[in-house]
Amino acid sequence: MARFLVTRAPGPNWDHAKTTREQAAWDPHAAFMDALADDGFVVYGGPAGNRGEAVHVVNGPDEQTIEARLALDPWTSAGVLRTAAIESWATWLGGDDRLDPSRPLYLVGYGPGPNWDPTKPRREQEGWDTHARFMDALDEGVVIVGGPLDERRAMLVMRDDDEQSLRSRIDEDPWVGDVLTVERVAQWRLWLPPRPHRR
Repeated sequence: MARFLVTRAPGPNWDHAKTTREQAAWDPHAAFMDALADDGFVVYGGPAGNRGEAVHVVNGPDEQTIEARLALDPWTSAGVLRTAAIESWATWLGGDDRLDPSRPLYLVGYGPGPNWDPTKPRREQEGWDTHARFMDALDEGVVIVGGPLDERRAMLVMRDDDEQSLRSRIDEDPWVGDVLTVERVAQWRLWLPPRPHRR
């Protein structure tokens, strides 16, 4: 099984005047997601940011299998949610055992910056060693788990007191604004925390 980050976004029948739990057919959707978590298909996940999106860490053989299983969600057929992205996720830093749903968690997405060299892999970019040391230092309590989505982008789960404090830390990375661009910082609420027997 491989690990994927799956982003679910509001569909055409999402009611923007209501919260997530107030959407039509919330109960059958919630039961469906709980079953996926109990089965180990969804490792953990929940709402990210304030646009109605949800991000889930999923174990599956491939994107097609994941797409087919999520198509069985009552909210998919009802047009309340749609699958916006299914991305392979390699975890180079941290681990699931560091997750603590009681503390603020953030998804931090990175993309190539103005000085990213598209002819070179990540570890051969200029200043890699300095960036790697910076990330290793954050790994001592700020970085929970994370790593590449592809050859150019990465997603990390980080912890801090608030978003402003986290952004200040991120800006100290010598790669940020140069080799890397911060594409997203979004608070992440684990409505589906890791099941104890799945850790």
